[in-house]
Amino acid sequence: MDIRLGTKQDARQIAELHKHEIASGFLASLPVRFLAELYKGIMAFPGGFCVVAAEDEEVIGFVAGITNVKSFYKYFLTHAFHAGVFLLPLIIHVGSIKRIIENLFYPVKTENLPQAELLSIAVKHTYQGKGIAPQMFPSFLEEMRERNVGSFKLVVGQELAHAIRLYEKLGFRFARSIVIHGGEQSKVYIYDIS
Repeated sequence: MDIRLGTKQDARQIAELHKHEIASGFLASLPVRFLAELYKGIMAFPGGFCVVAAEDEEVIGFVAGITNVKSFYKYFLTHAFHAGVFLLPLIIHVGSIKRIIENLFYPVKTENLPQAELLSIAVKHTYQGKGIAPQMFPSFLEEMRERNVGSFKLVVGQELAHAIRLYEKLGFRFARSIVIHGGEQSKVYIYDIS
């Protein structure tokens, strides 16, 4: 297994992994083509990156992070506006518009917390339970250190007990609960690197 920085050529596989392995989140309801553009945007953003675990040419896991959530959204909205074309079929649904807006503005609910964020982490189901996420995490931390990040946050759905156990095992500490989509509770965790 090779653990390395992801490239734009990995974006489609990362998007498919996200769609299948983080199926309960809002982003998984979006088209794979949009998710691929999102991950290309993360990797093109000066403060963004993806660490991937690969077997041969297949991406079997990834961890995505950015140094500043608000700056990334501004960057993505101005540099990847063409990605919105893939959302047009969803935009006719009022519920989808509301969830897109909630995603764009959730950083306001975490303003006094670190701006850097672990956005998503996923491992292909046939490789889960083999310690791949913990193996990718040191490379993720190193990338954050290289970007002068001392601490970062992550937001996880309250119902995702398995993911919460992983984060706590990796050393994240609970900061607070927030509501992003309607009445759905999420937990915010912090990781202090230094």
